[in-house]
Amino acid sequence: MKYSVLENVTTKFTGRLDAVVEESLRALQSHGFARVQGIFPEAEIREARIRVECAFSPDNDRKHDPKESSLLASNFQKLVIGGTNEPNDTPRFVRMFYSPFMEHDQFKMHEIFRRLAKLRNCLYGVREDFALFL
Repeated sequence: MKYSVLENVTTKFTGRLDAVVEESLRALQSHGFARVQGIFPEAEIREARIRVECAFSPDNDRKHDPKESSLLASNFQKLVIGGTNEPNDTPRFVRMFYSPFMEHDQFKMHEIFRRLAKLRNCLYGVREDFALFL
C-alpha cells in the first residue's frame, strides 16, 4: 500500500508511444505527475554513462555568462555551484553537460535524447519531430 500513488502514475513503455502518452496524461490530470519506465534499456543507459565518464575532464569546464546565450547552442560543460537570488532558489552543486542536437554527438547520446524529446513533444501535443533537427 505504501507505493500505491507511484503505481497509479507509472506507465511501462511497451513500444507504443501513443499508449504511454495517453496513460501519462491521465496520471498528470489526476495526480499532477507521471512516471514512465522502460523507454531506455538499462544496458544502453549504463553504456552511455561509461562513455561520459571516459570522455570527461574537469579541464573542459567553462564559465558561462547567462548573457552569452549562443554558448547554449554548442557542446560544453560547466560546474554550477550555488544558485540564484530568486525566492524559490535551491542551492546546488552540479556539473552540467550541454549536447545540442545540431552539434557533434560527443557522448553518442543524441538517439537517447531524441526518444525522450519525442515523448515530451507528444505530451505537449506538438509534432513528434518538433525541435529534433533530424
